[in-house]
Amino acid sequence: MKAKLQNLDKDFQKLAATKHHPEMIVSHAAYGYWQSRYGIEQIPIAGLSPSEEPAQKDLKNIISLAKKRTY
Repeated sequence: MKAKLQNLDKDFQKLAATKHHPEMIVSHAAYGYWQSRYGIEQIPIAGLSPSEEPAQKDLKNIISLAKKRTY
């Protein structure tokens, strides 16, 4: 099991390294470890609290960003 997880980790590192600017849109800012481990920037819709609701303006900005970053 440990070897499988290590291989998965290596595969994920390789995948992230192929991206010019690796990033992901997430529901809330809970993936800081992905940035430190794999260099993937998180773009949160809300803050750290999963019960926090984004403003309408924030949602429009996230949708616009997602459309720009769709490849």
